[in-house]
Amino acid sequence: MRLDMEGMEEKIEKLVNEPVSSVMVKNVASVSPEMPIVEAGALMQAKRIRQMPVVERGKVVGVLRFRDIMWGFLLKSSKYV
Repeated sequence: MRLDMEGMEEKIEKLVNEPVSSVMVKNVASVSPEMPIVEAGALMQAKRIRQMPVVERGKVVGVLRFRDIMWGFLLKSSKYV
């Protein structure tokens, strides 16, 4: 499969001056720092998302990535750590 570079260049040209708001996700799912990790992971799986903001008192205090959850479980269950 070849990339259509001419088509790509046109798309890039159109996006160069577009504001972030034109491509961002507007209804963002979030979690609180107190939410259990398993519950947050299940929410991410259900919504088919890989990362989500961690929000406390209306402010973003971090980002939770599904990859971090998986690594956490692997490290906790590993006898080598």
